[in-house]
Formats: sequence, structure tokens, C-alpha cells
Amino acid sequence: MITYCYIKFKDLKFNLFVTKAVVRTFCNFYLKFYMKSFYTLLIGLLIASQNLSAQTDKEKVWELILQLDNAITNKDSNKLKQILTAGFIGVIPTGEMFTKNNYISYHIKPGGGLTVLTGHDINNATIRVSPTIAIVNRRVHAKIKTPDGSENEFDVQRIEVCLKENGRWLIASGQGTRVNYEGLPKAPAPQ
Repeated sequence: MITYCYIKFKDLKFNLFVTKAVVRTFCNFYLKFYMKSFYTLLIGLLIASQNLSAQTDKEKVWELILQLDNAITNKDSNKLKQILTAGFIGVIPTGEMFTKNNYISYHIKPGGGLTVLTGHDINNATIRVSPTIAIVNRRVHAKIKTPDGSENEFDVQRIEVCLKENGRWLIASGQGTRVNYEGLPKAPAPQ
């Protein structure tokens, strides 16, 4: 810069003064420009990392939902105890409400109950995730075995509410509404 200005302006004192002013102006302009660009980039990266985190949580929540379905159809009470919160409330398609222990007892009873759930597709589910709460809406096809040995099939619109506790997703509530209702057996009254 100094050489350029010196050749252009012949007066060295004037030239150094202009050079300092030019350098100061140049630096201030580009510093402001690059700082704005840097902050914009930084904010963009923060937003992108939150979206990636939400996607990761979305996948974790979906995996939890699949674990619930598998635990119910496989009558796995230990898995259900692990993935349901202590205050879990579940509602079955008949409208009956159960606490965690009664819900588990209802679903693991031998000789009947839910035997198959199909239609697990994350692309057909609506999963809304916030930092500590996730809500999942989905439709599944259910097959149940009644106490007399007969089987019924129907679609169920499900909603699950999941909570993130100590960095781990758990299911706090779940409700199923039968879409094509006919012949669903009544659940025994909770004790």
C-alpha cells in the first residue's frame, strides 16, 4: 500500500497519512463485512446442528415406538417397564384407561390380546419433537386374539407422548382409537 500511494502521490508525509486512513477504512469495512458473514455462518451452523439433533431425536423416538409395539406383541413385560414412565397412562381402543402396571398386565395376559401390529412407517407418521417432549401420531393395523381363540383385525389411530428424562426418551402416554370398529372384546376392569 505504501509504495502504491507513494508512487501515486509524490508527497511522503501526505502519502503516509492517506495510507493510514485508507488502511483503517479498508480494514474497518472488511472487518465489519467479514464479521457479519462470520456471525451469519455461525447462526446457520447452530440452526443446522439443532435440526440434526431434532432428526436424531426423531429417529430415537421412532425406535422407541417400535420397541413399544414389539414389547406388546411379544408380551415382554420387562421391556415395557423399561420404556414407560412411572406415571404412564395408556388408553386402549375401547376407551378404557390404565396406569402403567395395569397397562402392562392387560397386554401380557396369556391366551389372547394383541398379536400383530403392522404398518410401521416413519414416513406415514407425524412426529413432532421439542427438546424434552415428542408427540407421535400414526396408524397401524392390529390383529388381536380373543379369549375364545378367534381373531379380529382392525386399524388403530395411535398417539404417543414421549418425554426425555435424563437424556433418554420414554413413553408417558399412549392412546389408540379403533378406526373400523366391530367386535372388539371388552377389557377386564382394573383391580
